[in-house]
Amino acid sequence: MSSLRRLLATAAATAALTAGIVSLPSSASASAYSAPTALFLTVADGEGGDVVSRAVVLTCDPAGGSHPAAQQACNELAAVTGDIDALSEGPDNCIMIYDPVTVTAEGWWQGHVRSFRATYVNSCLLYRQTRAVFDF
Repeated sequence: MSSLRRLLATAAATAALTAGIVSLPSSASASAYSAPTALFLTVADGEGGDVVSRAVVLTCDPAGGSHPAAQQACNELAAVTGDIDALSEGPDNCIMIYDPVTVTAEGWWQGHVRSFRATYVNSCLLYRQTRAVFDF
C-alpha cells in the first residue's frame, strides 16, 4: 500500500471514529486496550489555511503513523500531556520574514478529543514553537 493510501486510510479511520461510525470498546472491556492517541496534522501555506500542503497521521503508544519523527513528536507531546500550546520554544533563532503557515491537529490524546489550529509568521517560528510535532 502506498504511503498516500495508508495516510488516507488512517485519516478515514480517524474520521469514522470522530463521527461515531466506529466505536471504541465498552468500559467493561476497555482495560484490555490503552486509550487511543491519534492526531491528524496538517500544514497549509498562508493565514487562511485553505490549501493543505502537507498532512500526516501521528499515533503514540506505540509511536507510529506516517509522521517521520513519530517517537520524538510523541515524547514532546507526552511532556505536555498532549497540549500543543504548552510546548516550550526551541533555541533556534529565526529571521523575521513574513511567510505565514497555518497548522491544525485533530484527533485524540490518550482518549481525549484534541483540536488545535494556529498561524505562525513563518515556518521557522512554527518549528521553533512546536518542535517535532509539525516537522514533516
